[in-house]
Amino acid sequence: MVYNLAMRIGFFGGAFDPFHSEHEAAVTASLQELRLDKLVLVPSQNPPHKDSPVTDFWDRAAMLTLWASGKSNIVIDTIEAETGDTTNCSYRIIRLLKDKYQADAYFYIIGGDSMINFHTWVKPEVIAKEITLAVIAREGYPTIDTAIQNARKLFHADIVKLNACGKEVSSGEIKARLELDMDTHGFFDKRIQDYIQSKGLYSTYSELVNHLKNAVSPSLFAHCARTAVFAAKYCTLAKVSYHKAFVAGLLHDCAKEMPCVGKNYPTDAPQVIHQYMGAEIAEEIYGICDKEILDAIACHTTGKPAMSRLDKLIYIADKLEEGRDYEGIDTLRSTLYQGFDTAFVELVRHNADYLLKRGIKADNLTNECLEYYTNTNKS
Repeated sequence: MVYNLAMRIGFFGGAFDPFHSEHEAAVTASLQELRLDKLVLVPSQNPPHKDSPVTDFWDRAAMLTLWASGKSNIVIDTIEAETGDTTNCSYRIIRLLKDKYQADAYFYIIGGDSMINFHTWVKPEVIAKEITLAVIAREGYPTIDTAIQNARKLFHADIVKLNACGKEVSSGEIKARLELDMDTHGFFDKRIQDYIQSKGLYSTYSELVNHLKNAVSPSLFAHCARTAVFAAKYCTLAKVSYHKAFVAGLLHDCAKEMPCVGKNYPTDAPQVIHQYMGAEIAEEIYGICDKEILDAIACHTTGKPAMSRLDKLIYIADKLEEGRDYEGIDTLRSTLYQGFDTAFVELVRHNADYLLKRGIKADNLTNECLEYYTNTNKS
């Protein structure tokens, strides 16, 4: 389809897995602030920046089509499935889209997180020459202005920063909530919700979820579910795969209600033993073979020196999930906006202070973790 000239067209690409309220808000803001005649939504086929499988392309395209029904200024373009390439880079897709949709002005709409990582894209200098970038800021990404300045300097990019600012909503959080049958009200259009239910989407982990639900008390399962959601929500910030974050978060306390019999663990403290047992149970009973996941479960209570990013994420998620409520927790949660590693170190310090004030003897591994991350300035 070719449109008449004297038009302003925006291209908005993404996994849209699923298309949610913040995507919708970005569309509305782009149409209004950029004065677009048409906005083309371009679902990605195999997003190069995603290290976890995405929902089937045509299901994601179908959800977009349902949402766009009746909106004459929205076009859904499935071009990425039509190129014949297994992975499509933005600079190639932009050229194809510009050839297809003739206009006077083109805008490529990206979120604040994408702007911060723009320099890591394939051929950012080509994208900068091809099209104007329209950036929508997002909560939790305070360095966006610096990223814009750098892109202008390094790539001579023409960048427009919209006034709109996206809320802290992640596809990872939504997918985790759907997997766990938790409330998703307000996250997406009812037509999309009905489609998800009719197709049984986002139920990849149903067997694992049901196994845990039947093995632990309702209150413990609720904590495990909230931890999994928190981990999934911040997995991109932590640079951890959604799969590892979700599974480790879900199973981190799988052994907490089990008796310790005939085992030789590094400690006899019941509040700590369950992390070691949990790793064993996750492997033996739940069939988890991923060493990174098992290691994260095995140190989620105490921490340890030289933790992986997944280790840190599960440590944080266990202590900051939305069901937790203690003095200072809101400040600790807000520290995530300052940086993942900063938030982790602050939480380690907070936990050490908590134990000290209450005269509780810290586990040796907890002390080693504190020493490693606070006295050696490591992250």
